[in-house]
Amino acid sequence: MKKLLYLLFIPLLTLVQSCTTKKYTATELPEERLVFGSGGGFSGKITEYTLLKNGQVFTKGGANTALQELEPLTKKEAKGFFKELPGLALTDLKLDKPGNMYYFLKVGEAERITWGHPEHPVADNIDKFYRSLIRTVKNKKLKPVTE
Repeated sequence: MKKLLYLLFIPLLTLVQSCTTKKYTATELPEERLVFGSGGGFSGKITEYTLLKNGQVFTKGGANTALQELEPLTKKEAKGFFKELPGLALTDLKLDKPGNMYYFLKVGEAERITWGHPEHPVADNIDKFYRSLIRTVKNKKLKPVTE
């Protein structure tokens, strides 16, 4: 009977371990990521966010030049953003028109698109996507550092 329980327990344990999501660190991020943020203005401050498919969010900005982890998004929220990316065709877009205040998006290792100049507005669907990202992450708190 004990052997049968062990034989059932081992595959179950393997299944549970395979379902856990890999957690990344600020120094070890996957290639597939979405980087977005804004900068400029009087202070010239830049705020940058990095969203991963598993929902992890990292940020840096101002005097803080190192990435810090924020509270995560749900996996469903994160996957929803990544699912919208192909329709935006960001990897095919060449846009580098910052203004006094500017905004940016970058997918993986692709070239970053930057906009903000009043004479060169970004497409509405990209602007809506960007604003949705910002609304989703702006109130996330820093995760406590554990060592």
